[in-house]
Amino acid sequence: MILSGLSKCFLYFGVDWVGDDIYCRKTVKPFCQTHLREHMHTPMADVRYWIRASSRVVRQLRASWMVQWIDTDIVRLRNQMEIDKIKLQHYIHVKIAELQKFVNEKVLFGISLEKLGIKFDFSTNCDTGDEETYGYSPLCSVNDDGTLNNEDSDKFFEAMVEAGVLGVQVLDNGEVMWDKGASLEWMSNIDTAWTKLVPLDHVTSGSPGRGTEKALFQSTNTKESRRHLFYKDNTIGFASNYHKGHLSTGIYKFILRLLPYDLAVILAILIRIVRPIKLAPLLEFHIRPEDQEKTLEVYRTRVYASWGEAWDSGMLSASLMAFFKEGFGYNMGIQAYRHLAIAFGQRYLDYHKEVNTLARALSDQAGHTVDMEARIYAGKKNSTQNLPTDENHFIRISRDWHQMFGVHTHKLDSD
Repeated sequence: MILSGLSKCFLYFGVDWVGDDIYCRKTVKPFCQTHLREHMHTPMADVRYWIRASSRVVRQLRASWMVQWIDTDIVRLRNQMEIDKIKLQHYIHVKIAELQKFVNEKVLFGISLEKLGIKFDFSTNCDTGDEETYGYSPLCSVNDDGTLNNEDSDKFFEAMVEAGVLGVQVLDNGEVMWDKGASLEWMSNIDTAWTKLVPLDHVTSGSPGRGTEKALFQSTNTKESRRHLFYKDNTIGFASNYHKGHLSTGIYKFILRLLPYDLAVILAILIRIVRPIKLAPLLEFHIRPEDQEKTLEVYRTRVYASWGEAWDSGMLSASLMAFFKEGFGYNMGIQAYRHLAIAFGQRYLDYHKEVNTLARALSDQAGHTVDMEARIYAGKKNSTQNLPTDENHFIRISRDWHQMFGVHTHKLDSD
């Protein structure tokens, strides 16, 4: 505030602090002493007092009600959107099945990964736990030459060549030729797969985080920060280190959410199998030469990326809106869904009555405190109800969340 006042004074008087130090001391300093002191009776002190007083009041108030249960499994949000939990559960199952079919036919061209000897083992011992080595990921590490090729992507590429898809040919000199039209269509299908996966991932992995948090997820370690993708509990987990106030506090929160196994497989296909191959036609047909290194770094690090760009929170929210628009006729974005999801957690995973540590973990997974949840999120109409969390609590919550929607945390024996 003081600096802001000083800068305004400089502009008002047209004074250069360095060039006219004496004049500033005679004009600006007395002005600040008269009007900008916080601990004297000045206009600034009065404003600051009321800001502090009103802030204390606001922090103690409950937000207006956001959800109302109108039937056993039907919740109405304040904006009149109504969601039937049973219908949502059925819709999730339908969309997962559709996504699996779409990826098999349009992304993998019907090529059987099992026949190629490609299997997905998300057991913890397949993840070294390395959070420092640049480029490391249990799913798809960056090679020394900067490429993402791996044993499984090489097997699939050979099957693509043999099947003659995308007009792909490998010349005697090792150069790879692609059909431009077919390749662009394939990349469009891959982008569609991501737009179908992201909302399912967001809805089913646990109490949801913020879009800005999710958009920053990394599959590999970078020089600046650790990866967020880990193998946990025999599936893929996202271990966030996000905190919306980290820029001012420097404090991060550890939050773990697990993908249901079927979605973990889809994610593995898109990142480990498809992404290393897709890069070649993407760079050849879509990315300008001056942007190619930037694109390579995005694909080496970010989880959510398509057409050479990392997803932002707006794209994540748009995919969630499309998901709910198709299933329920409502454009429900990330913020509205947070209220819905927390209402589900309060109703179907009522840890508040069971174990206090789990209640805290459920709120932590959503990125806020139990008290903040009670006052701000999913406030129920006519209702008067008003620490780092153990990793095992997050695993328990994600498992219970999967069960709430009837999806499986682990691979079934019949798979």
